[in-house]
Amino acid sequence: MTKQGLKRTVGFCAAAWQASASRWVDGALRYVTATPGLAFRDFSFKQDLRMDELAPAPSWQGKADGMILAFGLREDEPADAAMRWIERGGVPAVSLVWDWQHPQLPVVTTDFFAVMSCAAEYFIQRGFEHFAFIGTVAVDPTAMAGHHQAFNRVLAAHDRRAALAYDLSFRPDGVQEDLERIRAEVGLAQLLREAPKPLAVFALNDCQAWVVCCMCQELGLDVPTEVAVLGSGDWPISRCQNPTLSSVRTAAETVGFEAMKLLHRLMDGAPVPDHPLLIGPERVVERESTCAEYRGGGDVRRAVEFIRLHACEGIKVADVVRHLRIARRTLDQHFADRLGHSPAEEIRLVRLDRARKLLAETGLSVGRVAELSGFRDLALFNARFRQRTGLVPSEFRRREQK
Repeated sequence: MTKQGLKRTVGFCAAAWQASASRWVDGALRYVTATPGLAFRDFSFKQDLRMDELAPAPSWQGKADGMILAFGLREDEPADAAMRWIERGGVPAVSLVWDWQHPQLPVVTTDFFAVMSCAAEYFIQRGFEHFAFIGTVAVDPTAMAGHHQAFNRVLAAHDRRAALAYDLSFRPDGVQEDLERIRAEVGLAQLLREAPKPLAVFALNDCQAWVVCCMCQELGLDVPTEVAVLGSGDWPISRCQNPTLSSVRTAAETVGFEAMKLLHRLMDGAPVPDHPLLIGPERVVERESTCAEYRGGGDVRRAVEFIRLHACEGIKVADVVRHLRIARRTLDQHFADRLGHSPAEEIRLVRLDRARKLLAETGLSVGRVAELSGFRDLALFNARFRQRTGLVPSEFRRREQK
């Protein structure tokens, strides 16, 4: 093979147990497979990673031309020392973790302030008046305070009282071994027991949401009728618990894609950007921990499942009514009471989610995207899309694919 035909290797290094790592990789691979001249290699680690002068050189030294880094700093590690260790790898790098905030290490990550807004607005739309925010001391206290303040700003904008706050004393992994540590969180037990009900609880990630549900079970509090629990990330744990966990689905694949695109530019000699690139969340994925109908198998749950399966086939609300054998007025009222919007709006939301994905990930014409998303009228599709995103489809595609 000639020198011109050789591929440059882009590497990925994360803690192997991170729940979001596979979705980051999916996004990074989407960029790599669409870009000639790049090859992908995984350098993820299973044990704690040391980053100091006495640590061995990075595992990718001499084996990669650029790196995506998906790990943060330990409390005892200054950023400058860790950065010197990364520089020993000898190649450009991009971080997916906010912790670093180092001028020589660009960051592409989730916009957690947008996540807070999404969570608060979801609970407000469902009519809650009482709120709590759960974090962990294992996260930077300054960042945690900022997240809590962002959550409260949305509540205040809707004339709701500020959320109660509690930081767990440990970083949960969502495993049975955590149960004794959960029972020791007496402050969380007191908050859940004494807070006015119904209480809407937002946890900074899905493992913390699982902790809240476990504590509710210990206290005999019903989820979701007394305590509704929402996590963040939409990690696999959210679908494996009882109750299943509602979650703000972060755009982890987009984070991985944009990070790889930035890394490619850096490998070609582009300067390090001055500011981090922040990616907003996709949507709230509703499950049993916030929606009793999902737990009880009610008509709203069955309607939503039918809509998500068939919305892009061009169905109408009448088709949903026939499938459920329920009166249209009854279905409309149940949707308004439980989800805060109509069945017709649910159909539109599913179609627009599909359209956004097709515009971002394919080269299909706008007309074909509209058709595959269930819109038979292109003008109506353009209008609905702009109403939802603030952009016409072609503008959205340019932004997502640039």
